[in-house]
Amino acid sequence: MKKGITLFMLPLLLAACSDDNTKEKEWGHSTAQLVSPRVRITQAQSPFTGYLEIYPCTQGTYTYYGNYRGAIPKRQVFPASYLINAGSIHPEAPSAQLLLPVGTYNLIYWGQTLPPDTVITYPEILSPALTLGTDLSQQKYGLRKKTSPDTLYWNTPDYVFATQEIHIGEQNIGTNLQRVVTGLNVILTSKDGKQIDPAIESILVTVGSVAQWLDVTTGEPSDMTKTVAVPLKFSPSRYSAYNRVTFFPTGPDPLLTIVLTLENGDIKTYQSRLTSPPSRNNMRNLTIEIGEIYSSSSTGSDFEIGNWDESDESIDI
Repeated sequence: MKKGITLFMLPLLLAACSDDNTKEKEWGHSTAQLVSPRVRITQAQSPFTGYLEIYPCTQGTYTYYGNYRGAIPKRQVFPASYLINAGSIHPEAPSAQLLLPVGTYNLIYWGQTLPPDTVITYPEILSPALTLGTDLSQQKYGLRKKTSPDTLYWNTPDYVFATQEIHIGEQNIGTNLQRVVTGLNVILTSKDGKQIDPAIESILVTVGSVAQWLDVTTGEPSDMTKTVAVPLKFSPSRYSAYNRVTFFPTGPDPLLTIVLTLENGDIKTYQSRLTSPPSRNNMRNLTIEIGEIYSSSSTGSDFEIGNWDESDESIDI
């Protein structure tokens, strides 16, 4: 099932460059006129709230061209960027609009949605190193370690991605952004329906065989060897603990580990394997029930994003 964000832009003549810029040509493009696409939105499935970045590359390549910025526009390394709120461009938030000389470009879109307020996330990411003229096919988004000596990694933003070759100044821009991450919605409860034992100070869920990298130009994952940490938050009543996070896709049969830290400093660990690997655009609803073994007395509107393809799994410990 194909689901994603549909984005349309119409060309708008924005500015002429300074006298110095009108005399130069950069990478085959005349800078006498710069064009900024006007952004409008189409109807789809769900409102999109988040950040959108556009990486312009020269025609037929992944060689990074950059974007023009400033009162007297000059080509800079920073990509075009927008903040979207409930489907529309945020009217008060600063943005760096796409501003390019007329010509054909290969555009790379990367967006990240912002979760609802009720979701507890701690995303961290390694971003690509951008320079003008760099080959983006050699650049990746990567996981970031929680701490230097740690073997655990943070979860990631909810990334969407697309590429498109377009002639700026002549053609409308329309593309369908596809989600390139997977998700885990964890709910942990006590098996007997009671409150989670107050002797438990914290709960951490980890997922193994997670990809470390996403290719900037394809969105494809690689190096399925890392472990992502998913810290859970107790509900006010302590009848459950929960978190909903996104991370890069995994390899087959990823190992799931539940780590309980007790107030007395003891750590209890339980493990199970997911029945199938979380895939791109799949949100796994994971329900975990833990029995007496963990108690203190025991030993041991217009920008749109497609809905998640959801699946369910339960683990009884």
